[in-house]
Amino acid sequence: MDIAYGNFDCRSNLERTFTIPFSDSFENVPQVFFFGIYFLLFIKCPLPSGQVRAVHISWYAIDDQRIEIINSFKMDNPTNQTHFHKNPNAEIAILSLTNFTETFVQVEISNPAEKLNNLKHLGYQIILGIKEAFLDLGLDTVSQNSTLNIVPQASSWFITPYYGFNYDHSFTIRLNTSFYSNNSYAIYTCIQIYKLGNLYYFVPFTYRKVWIFYSLDVTFYFIELKKLIITQKQELFSTLDPYINIFIIQNQDIFNTQGTYISIINKLHQEIDLKITVKCSPNSIVKSQFLKSPKTYKFSHQCLSIEQNLKYIAKHAAFQKFSINIEEFSLVVKQILYNQIKQEIELIKIDIETE
Repeated sequence: MDIAYGNFDCRSNLERTFTIPFSDSFENVPQVFFFGIYFLLFIKCPLPSGQVRAVHISWYAIDDQRIEIINSFKMDNPTNQTHFHKNPNAEIAILSLTNFTETFVQVEISNPAEKLNNLKHLGYQIILGIKEAFLDLGLDTVSQNSTLNIVPQASSWFITPYYGFNYDHSFTIRLNTSFYSNNSYAIYTCIQIYKLGNLYYFVPFTYRKVWIFYSLDVTFYFIELKKLIITQKQELFSTLDPYINIFIIQNQDIFNTQGTYISIINKLHQEIDLKITVKCSPNSIVKSQFLKSPKTYKFSHQCLSIEQNLKYIAKHAAFQKFSINIEEFSLVVKQILYNQIKQEIELIKIDIETE
């Protein structure tokens, strides 16, 4: 959706706020990102001579957990930032990125020849998601007005975020991106910079060309239980205090204290092995339940040092994210999936019942 406003005075630090209604309804609160189509302003604003002549912004709202928007607005004294994201299967991110893993994304603010000493505020958004959500046509640097013929893509948005340009801060700046629809998808984009009273001249700049798909067919599934072995043994000296230990073999994660933890298994592992140990008073009863779709299997055992070995199979190559909650008398293991909605699938639940 596009919004456009013009000719409002921004002297004396005047701020203008607008409420923009959604053009459609959403089942959940959507994520929103912005893309500047056109604006013309005096850089000296909000000094006495400053006035915003026009602002035209496109914004996009999406309700899909396979795409994530990270906001960093009005950052004072800009510095390099590290942002943690939710979906470990996010593979592509748009904007100024230097490092990107299954858990975090880094944004580096370059400062060639210390030219950004007067930069006081900075804002940006990061759009990231699974690889099927983007068609990245790469960066392009232009030194004159240009028109591109782009093949249209179904169920998608086309954005051209600016990545950088050079200008003297005493100049006025005008950015303009125009979209035309004909037999192809033509984009006219330019940056015009000029001093008041003078003709504008073109400034070389760099921008990115990206299609973002808002209708995705990729689905992520929870892992499937293939084998379960439960063993018990009588120990010479049994503990009276409950003890729960879970060991994830593929990434060597061990959890045995109370709290909630996140564990991510690399997509290279199709098989996932868990080893759970439960110790408590022999007078206690251990009740366990395990999801093996479409049923949940339940067991009850006297607490004689119980060991549970589980083998799971991933249905497709993907990072597997788990939430592990350990309380004094319980263990819950859930798998977290990011599809159109976020899902938390309870795979394992263990309760220790005392007298």
